[in-house]
Amino acid sequence: MKQQNGLTLRKKRALETYKRLFETSLKLFAEKGYDMVSVDEIVTQAGTSKGAFYTHFKSKDQVIIEQFKQFDEYYVKNYQNYPPEWTATEKLFMLIKEQHRLCAQIVGLDTIKVVYYSLIRNNQEKKSIIDEERELYTIVHQIMEQGQKSGEFRDDISASELTRDIVRCMRGILYDWCLYDGAFDLVEEGEKFFLRMLEGLQKKKHDH
Repeated sequence: MKQQNGLTLRKKRALETYKRLFETSLKLFAEKGYDMVSVDEIVTQAGTSKGAFYTHFKSKDQVIIEQFKQFDEYYVKNYQNYPPEWTATEKLFMLIKEQHRLCAQIVGLDTIKVVYYSLIRNNQEKKSIIDEERELYTIVHQIMEQGQKSGEFRDDISASELTRDIVRCMRGILYDWCLYDGAFDLVEEGEKFFLRMLEGLQKKKHDH
């Protein structure tokens, strides 16, 4: 039992260190710019060691990848709680709305800017984010397939192509929000944009 408690305590401390390093990294990236922050500065601010940093992250870039993993965990958790009777349209609309709420109200503009800046300049991160095995792609693909089977969405384009289109739009409006320095309400404008986009997804009556 002592050993078990000891392991639990070590895991708890490791998790606390990870969280402190992760949050400190993102805070410094947002304040000073990604390229202007060193690992030395991160560990000093976090009150830990360089060895501890590299135990949890391969590099600074890995911090950004971890941020996207957390996004995906958020999407999956919410998606699993969607009522089974919801239509594909309702699921897609809610997924997109939740993404915008997450970015605007929880993560914040400064962190999203850092994430996009880092993605544009780093090929390793890009590969992770545009990987179609990502949870976000999987969720959107499932929704596309449901919508095609139910007759909600057009089926002259494959579910995979529609998925890529949707995810591109999801990324695009976030990038635009960053370019405008948060000048528009992401949740409100995102809702309007995707309602228009959903019209293009819908299967037309003459297609039946």
